[in-house]
Amino acid sequence: MSDQERPEALTRREITARLRRRLGLSGREAGLIIDGFLEALAGQLAEGGVVTLSGLGRWAGRPTPARPGRNPATGREVTIPAHIRPAFTLSRSLRKILKDEEPEF
Repeated sequence: MSDQERPEALTRREITARLRRRLGLSGREAGLIIDGFLEALAGQLAEGGVVTLSGLGRWAGRPTPARPGRNPATGREVTIPAHIRPAFTLSRSLRKILKDEEPEF
């Protein structure tokens, strides 16, 4: 599929609008639901935990060790600190849907 055939990205604004229509919420309430989910996800990943949504996938925080780097503007050597890198893995059922196969729920 070329870039011209791809649909537009699903944005936070569109997700909020869909929640409003589907659940009859106000824009503020829908925004609070999204904020709450993102805060829970970020908090769990920051602690090195895992978040799994059945049928969607799994987020896991992967530790990245400190490493040497270079400031591209000045060329000066710096140390890039250790941090948690989020990683997402699609569920098998969603992967099959995207490949036009029958999902196994």
